[in-house]
Amino acid sequence: KIDYLGVEHRNGEYVHKYSIANVGNKDIFVPCRIESDLEEYTKDLFVKKGDQVPIMVKSSQSETIDHIKIDPEEIFPVCEAGFKGPGATVYENQQGEVKPYNIAVDGPFGKAGITEDMSLVKMDGVELTGNDLRALNHMLLRQAGEDVMFLVTSGGAEPYEIAVRY
Repeated sequence: KIDYLGVEHRNGEYVHKYSIANVGNKDIFVPCRIESDLEEYTKDLFVKKGDQVPIMVKSSQSETIDHIKIDPEEIFPVCEAGFKGPGATVYENQQGEVKPYNIAVDGPFGKAGITEDMSLVKMDGVELTGNDLRALNHMLLRQAGEDVMFLVTSGGAEPYEIAVRY
């Protein structure tokens, strides 16, 4: 939830004050796009459940406009204690393939050799296609130390298995 808290005039600029509140029941990570006539950048926010984060936006204008943009598809719950993510994000492309991207080299996918040119077909025998983005990424959360088998394809080759240790 984004709340506008007001504006102050400082040193010839207007400083618009906002609050980003997490009204959900899980801690979240969210990229927040800041745009005004004086600033344009993305700020990555971690917001605990029930908490809020203040954001200040500089502008030469006193009018309130949409300075802050958050894509609802880019709000991700943070893992609960004892759980780990794959060290990557996944999405389903228009061909129905589940693709990993932003793979951390030292994360579970990176260490197992999963790359962005691969398609993830199954995880421990469960089909990955046909899930919405949040469900798909939530399915990939596992207990730290857990071994998971992924059936993958790459470059038109026959599907093969890769073991991933979380």
